[in-house]
Amino acid sequence: MSHRQKYAAILLLVVVLAAMFWFMLGPGSDAPDSSGTSLSPTRTAQTVAKPTASKMNLPRADEPPMVPEGPSDWESVAYEEVSPGKARIRCTVNGVLPDGAFETHGSPPLIFPVVTDGVLTAAVNQPSGQVVVGQRLQGMATVRWTGAKRGLSGCSVAPLRPIQVRGTVRDADGEPVEDVLIRGCDHGEIIRSDASGQFELQMAAGTDCRPMAFIEHDDGFFSKGSFAELLDPTGDIDGVELTVPDGEQALSPETLADMASQLADMNEAMADQRQSELDRLNTLIDSGAFSDEDRARLDSWLALEQETVGRIREQTTQLREPEERVNAMREAWLNQY
Repeated sequence: MSHRQKYAAILLLVVVLAAMFWFMLGPGSDAPDSSGTSLSPTRTAQTVAKPTASKMNLPRADEPPMVPEGPSDWESVAYEEVSPGKARIRCTVNGVLPDGAFETHGSPPLIFPVVTDGVLTAAVNQPSGQVVVGQRLQGMATVRWTGAKRGLSGCSVAPLRPIQVRGTVRDADGEPVEDVLIRGCDHGEIIRSDASGQFELQMAAGTDCRPMAFIEHDDGFFSKGSFAELLDPTGDIDGVELTVPDGEQALSPETLADMASQLADMNEAMADQRQSELDRLNTLIDSGAFSDEDRARLDSWLALEQETVGRIREQTTQLREPEERVNAMREAWLNQY
């Protein structure tokens, strides 16, 4: 993704967040930029540490389940139209999710999703959809709903199911290349291709992933290759092809620092926007604008959202710190932020 595309994507996120709050309260893709040619002999790749995740992680197949697995069959869902195009849904979670507020990843979003006494309640602006929900950057389940406006509603809450992604890293001549760094599907995951240029990753079925080969050079330059776009797969994927990035088109530390400064500005604007909406919600809650039930749900969701704003501000501080900004920009990039 070019830096212009990255800033546009973050700006879009701000707009989407504003639209979410408007929906509830009323008015008030990566792109490759390398040529994919072979690694320049003038720079050598260095060992890279795993970055800190800045987006929602997904459970790994070799990890114990976070919550008890429950049935994934369709369940009845209560649908309540709040106003034209706006509705509230309720569906049972069958032990898949604990009580509490949740973050969502996907579109159309669930708005203010909260589980209380084993029932998920959320607002929707589309009659059908599918999203990943989780807490504090940890993905936990997939929520699907359909047919809300037709009165034939259904929903399911199912644990995320890991699948395998296998492929090969090649140079410009199509030859396999070993020991190349690869951005994985579990946000923050970095692996290397093996002696035959092959690699294996994990992702959750029904989600999206964009693995990418990249090179970090001893002189601080950074090269990224084209990515593979894996959208909503239902089973294991074989034959993914990644290309070694061109070392001659590497980004300098100075360029990365400049990008970090601009990303920090966007982060700060996003955090201010989210905090403003939180303050507005708190004012409305204090004025008695919500029912006791909705107020309880919003209190839980507001606490989780306040944590998210804190994480954004922490990353913004790192992006502005002279000693940290280059590495912070790299982490944001490698985490598909």
